[in-house]
Amino acid sequence: MMACSPKRPDPLRDAEARVRALTREVGTLREDLRRETKKRERAVAQAKENEEARRASDARCQELAYSNRKLASELDTLHETARSAAERDRRALRSLREGLAAVEEAVAARARKGFMQIQVLHDVQQQLRQLLFGSTGGAGPIAADSVVTSSAGGSSAAGSILSSAAASRAQQLLAAAQMHVEQLASLLTGGDDDDTSAGGSSVGVVASLDGREGGAMALGLMLPGSRQGSGPGGGVADAEKEQLQEEVMRLRAELRAQEDRSGPGSFTALELQQSLREAQAELVRLRAEMVHLNAAAAAAAREQQATAEALEEARRRLQQQDELHAALVTSVREQEDSNQGLVMELTARRVELEGEVSNLVQRLGSLQQQVSELLEERQGMQELLRQREDDRRSLEELLQNREEELRAAKASILEQGADIRNALSLISRPPGQGQAPTYPLTAAAAAAAAAAPPAAVAPTAAGRAAALSACLALPRSASAPPPTATAAVAPTLDSALAAALAPYHNASAAIGSALAAAAAIIPPAALPQPQPSPPLGGSAGTAGAGSWQHPANAAAPTGTSVLGHVQPSPQLPSTLSSSHLTPSQVLQQLQLQRTQTQPQSQYPHKKALHQQQPQQTA
Repeated sequence: MMACSPKRPDPLRDAEARVRALTREVGTLREDLRRETKKRERAVAQAKENEEARRASDARCQELAYSNRKLASELDTLHETARSAAERDRRALRSLREGLAAVEEAVAARARKGFMQIQVLHDVQQQLRQLLFGSTGGAGPIAADSVVTSSAGGSSAAGSILSSAAASRAQQLLAAAQMHVEQLASLLTGGDDDDTSAGGSSVGVVASLDGREGGAMALGLMLPGSRQGSGPGGGVADAEKEQLQEEVMRLRAELRAQEDRSGPGSFTALELQQSLREAQAELVRLRAEMVHLNAAAAAAAREQQATAEALEEARRRLQQQDELHAALVTSVREQEDSNQGLVMELTARRVELEGEVSNLVQRLGSLQQQVSELLEERQGMQELLRQREDDRRSLEELLQNREEELRAAKASILEQGADIRNALSLISRPPGQGQAPTYPLTAAAAAAAAAAPPAAVAPTAAGRAAALSACLALPRSASAPPPTATAAVAPTLDSALAAALAPYHNASAAIGSALAAAAAIIPPAALPQPQPSPPLGGSAGTAGAGSWQHPANAAAPTGTSVLGHVQPSPQLPSTLSSSHLTPSQVLQQLQLQRTQTQPQSQYPHKKALHQQQPQQTA
């Protein structure tokens, strides 16, 4: 992460903050738009629901109107059915009344004819009785009964008792009586030769009573019906019926008496009994028919009552349907009025929302344009940051390469330090003493020692010190020793010292070129200082250690780096070029330079790099 200055605002951070704020504002606007869209959808859905309710109400009104028309048609049908049923019942009752009147008239006619026949029979009986009683003189009832029996049996017996004139008269009376009996029988049976055959059965009921107690009861049941059918002028008929009843009772008693006298073989009695039974059956049939007609009339009355109740119920339901239809129509109209107001309000709200949406869309377009501009600016900043990051990586790689070169130089210096210690041990050994302890030579030192020719003359201690000072002195363009001095010192070096110092010169040249290249990028004061190695033995070892601690002072004499570029040599004060300095003086000079050039921290180049990065970013 790149460090930024606290005093100057970060444009990338400000741009990101503006982008976040615009994004939040866009999200808020989108949420408002979505909320308004949902409100609009709900309003449209409510309008659709109201429209559906109105349509349902219209459909319900149509259904109710259809039901009203159907109920009205059903009511008309019921009215027509009731009228037809009432008319039919009236016709049936009229026909029944007419039939009953005809039956009553026929019964009354038969009763009158029967009464007349009975009167005629009574007159004939009286004449026969007078004839019989008058011809016999003081004959008793037994003689009269015998006369009647003989008259009923035939004219043979009458001829023996009565005279011829009386016998002919009696024969005529018996024939007339027989004829009237046959007419009475035909009236009782309802024969076809009678013009009152339609009402013969009712008269036969009266005449067919067999003399038991049920006959009087049947006659009493029939007489009130005849009274009802006689109307207001039925008083005379009632009197005649009472007289007829009395006469029938009397005739029944006489017929029973004659039946007792004549026995069961009498043909007239059998016919009368048969006629009475038929008349009784006809009376039962008429009573059953009357009951059936009464039941039909009651059923018709009940049906008429039920029809009237159904009509009343249909009328009440029709009134309820009319009231419900009126209420529904009123509610539908009210709902239409309310829906009309709501639709107008929703339309106004829709226009307002469309205006707001258009404003929001325009604002959203401007915000999107700003966001695109900010994104382009951010992309440019990111591109600039990537370039700065690439530059930083290249610098770090370059520094890493320089650190690797420094580590390689440090390893080479350590190897050369061992060779220098060996050389110093050889130099500091006094002549004539035993072999001093030596350190193992490196491969380069061993190769140089093997290639060097053996020295003819062993150098002295002063010559060795002068040679060491000349070797440790870093030749520079300004303070390089003259060639004559180098030529004067060179013969004094022995083969071991030359072999030890040859690799050191090469390493010093490489270190100098590396430090010069690093100084071109990083100031020399910010270079890291390695940890000092253990001090070498003697003053010469101290001088070698000081030279190792300050590789900048031991730069390449030619000023050429390992990369092949000419770098300016650092202008550091050095007094090692003088051949008259001792190793202790050289050590003091190196320690003084170390204290002057030692940095505050171990890795100052990283701090300098961090200080340069804000300037590059700005």
